[in-house]
Amino acid sequence: MNPPSEPQGHAPQVSRAGPDPASRRHVLFTYLWANRDRYTEAAVSRAATEAGYTPDEIAAAATEVARLRRDEIAARPVKARARRIVLVVYGITFVVFAVLFLRPSSPDSAYFRGAGPIALGILGVVMVIALLIGLAAVAVQRPPAERAEAALGVMLAVPIVLLVIVAGLCVATTTPLITAPGA
Repeated sequence: MNPPSEPQGHAPQVSRAGPDPASRRHVLFTYLWANRDRYTEAAVSRAATEAGYTPDEIAAAATEVARLRRDEIAARPVKARARRIVLVVYGITFVVFAVLFLRPSSPDSAYFRGAGPIALGILGVVMVIALLIGLAAVAVQRPPAERAEAALGVMLAVPIVLLVIVAGLCVATTTPLITAPGA
């Protein structure tokens, strides 16, 4: 699938990097990556050639862009599965705590003084923050295409660790609210 070229058929100009080979490679790679979906490969190659890059430099940068694109495509379903797992696990955890906080355990418990819904509201806010951080951690992962499936555990590590910390702190701080004195 080739992206369309600009109406007049020319890609935007490439920055002319200095003589340092590393900076030249970086500038060219960044240019090719930024324009990979907007222009055809021929259009960006022509613009790079006009900017003074050699065919070998262009080929090396194009190979790296193609590798990253393969990695990105291979990781999409794994990232989607990781997001679903994170959402389900966080949702189940919230429901469990909602049942614990909103059910009366005894007439002496803090539930009857309104602490259960307040604790659930605080937990909800903290869980949303942890969830957003966890989903961001999943989104930034870029596993190589050949290890995309194996990366699922790594993608889930941060969200699950955050959930365990939040839930653990919640249990430790709210147990007196949901149990009867002396129980």
